[in-house]
Order: sequence, then structure tokens, then C-alpha cells
Amino acid sequence: GNTFTIPSGLSIDMQANSINVNAKNSGVLVDRSEAFLNASGVTFTGSSTGSGLIQYNGFLGTGQAEFWSGGTMDKCTFNNVRFDIGQYSKPKITNSNLTITSSVNATAFMISGYINNNANGFTTPELSGNKIVGYKYPFVISNDAYPTISGNDVSGCVFKGIGLQGTFYTNYTLGDYNKLPYQLSYSLYIYGNTFTIPSGLSIDMQAN
Repeated sequence: GNTFTIPSGLSIDMQANSINVNAKNSGVLVDRSEAFLNASGVTFTGSSTGSGLIQYNGFLGTGQAEFWSGGTMDKCTFNNVRFDIGQYSKPKITNSNLTITSSVNATAFMISGYINNNANGFTTPELSGNKIVGYKYPFVISNDAYPTISGNDVSGCVFKGIGLQGTFYTNYTLGDYNKLPYQLSYSLYIYGNTFTIPSGLSIDMQAN
């Protein structure tokens, strides 16, 4: 639970390891805190055979207190790196280049919300102005996540749109991200709520 800042111009060889940005949950109220990773103009390189992982996770504390994970990463380069943006996370990843050669089935940004029908907060990353190349999916949205996605170049991905999967417990309106197409990357479950798909969107269900 803190802020970790990487100065501009540095490079980090992640190999096949992960950077975990986790809000601190010690079980003691006075010893809980949020976590943030900040970087600008930094190069992150994962393994050519396994890829690195940058993972965010916050949590919902006692009395519905929200402890967030996040930070800002701008004008960075990510080679063979994936993002897993979990519950109560709100990172901003902007104006960066993401390229993968280590896997043909990788997702650049896996965005997953909080699986709980009493949840009062969601995963809300901002992903804008990025160039994403070589991934199967540039984005996958699941479990009540509410990302902001704008101005990204996904023309170099296998599926040039957004994967959709998981469980949705709350009333949810699917985002209209400049009419990017959707594809079910796995099965979708709607439990006790209203799931709204705006006019003009397309969803490729595959065999799901």
C-alpha cells in the first residue's frame, strides 16, 4: 500500500515475472492503504517465451470503504507484457506502445470487476491513446468492469475490438467505444439484473 514511481528513461527486464500493485489489506483498519504505480517514458520488457504481467487489485473494506489500486503510466513501451486489472482498480495507461511476440492468444488488457451482487464500486481504468500490436484481444471486459477506452490503435491485433465474458450482477450498459465490435471470448452470465446493449453495436458470439 504505497506509491511506487519509476523515473523516465529507465528500462525494466521483467522476464516472465509480475509487478503486483495491490492495496494493503492487513485486516486492521488503521493498517490499510491504497497502492499506485507511476511511470512515464519507461520501457518494460517481458520474456520472449512467457511475457511479463502487470497486475492491479484493490479491495472493499469494512463499512463499504473502498481501497483502490492504480497510478499513471504514460508514454511507456511494453514488450511482451500483459495487464490484469482487477477489482477496485483505476490505473491510467495512456499514449503507450504495447507489442507482443511471445503468445498468439494473449490479451493486452484483461479488465475484471468485483464479483459480488452487493458491490458498490467497480473497476474503472482509463486506457487511451495506446498502440496495441500482436495480441489476440486488445481488451477483454468482464464482471461489471467499467473502463474508459478511447483513441487506441488496435489495427495490429488479431481481433480488432473488445472481448466480453464473465458474470454481471448489477444493471449494466455495455460501452459504445466508437463502435468497436465485441466478441464473446468466453461465456457471459447475467444474474438478476438488466444488461443493456446499445443500438448499433455488434457482438460475435462464436460458439459461446
